[in-house]
Amino acid sequence: QSEKQRFWLDSLFFVYLLQQLIHDTFSLSNSVQIDCIRWCLKKVLLISNQRTKKQKQPRNWQGDFKKMDDKQAKLILNLPQFPTKDQVQSHYRKLLQRNHPDRGGSVFISQLLSEALKQLDK
Repeated sequence: QSEKQRFWLDSLFFVYLLQQLIHDTFSLSNSVQIDCIRWCLKKVLLISNQRTKKQKQPRNWQGDFKKMDDKQAKLILNLPQFPTKDQVQSHYRKLLQRNHPDRGGSVFISQLLSEALKQLDK
């Protein structure tokens, strides 16, 4: 089972418990009923918080990645070890034409190509 499925099963279980508590404590005073309901809701919130903490948060393009070095940029642009500026520009243009988002390419790949070009143009 996935994390999401387990979360929903646990949530459904606690909703069931909540219904049973309301049914079973119907003869009890309102304050006891409210305490039972609060306890059950706290358990549901605790489980949901534990589940969300375990899930990895998506990385931002600018934030969590290490900075690209020259070697990686050359590999991305499919360049030789000592490229000329003309080679860098021509390889970048060819790859960007193939992978441009306006032509059905990936935004991620086009950003990666642009980042590689910036790294090598320094």
